[in-house]
Amino acid sequence: MNMRQIRWYEMLVRANEFGSVAHVDLFPAATPGGQMFAGLNAAVTKLQPPVVAQAAGKNAARQAAAAKDTARAALRKAALTVSRTSRSVAAGSPGLADKFRLPKSNSDQRLLAVSRAILQEAALLRDQFVAHNMPPTFVEDLAAKIDAFEAAIHERTKASEARTAASAEIEATIAASAEIIEKLDPVVMNKIEGDPGLVAEWQAARHVSRVTIPFPNKNNPAPPSTTKVA
Repeated sequence: MNMRQIRWYEMLVRANEFGSVAHVDLFPAATPGGQMFAGLNAAVTKLQPPVVAQAAGKNAARQAAAAKDTARAALRKAALTVSRTSRSVAAGSPGLADKFRLPKSNSDQRLLAVSRAILQEAALLRDQFVAHNMPPTFVEDLAAKIDAFEAAIHERTKASEARTAASAEIEATIAASAEIIEKLDPVVMNKIEGDPGLVAEWQAARHVSRVTIPFPNKNNPAPPSTTKVA
């Protein structure tokens, strides 16, 4: 989670603890306050899986990115060896070496496409390449590196999509929870206004620090009035 999401999540957990655990007796289930705290508790519970998923997705994305970089470097090295050797293989065959040129572009898909083209051409000239001291399995080796790079790209994309989906769910749930807090605040204050200790406890629970950016939406364009800024 980013810092904004963390601060909001922490606030929602504290507010939920106040009404659903520490002072549940003040807000019976049948009352509006009890019903709103039940909604808040459900939202906090709903947040837990995507919070875990986002953290796991962040680690997975980092690992997948490193694996992709490694696979990319291995593929480019293997394809470069074939490309370099092709200059000798193509001696006396104008234009042949051009079929083995690697792209200058850093595009992953461009590298894959050109590597496949090089693989196809190299397979037709396997004996000539082997005669120029390429390993007998160089075609299979290059094919394996292409497959490994393609798989690494897929894993990186999958990890990023999972993390993005978790983040979107967190955003939506926190935004909905902020509206609950806004409606809940006057109900809580009406109940505890005669007890300074409880008032201070509630205000501390629903406090969100300055780093937080509120969650505006079409029904709530301004920051929730219950969110105090230090």
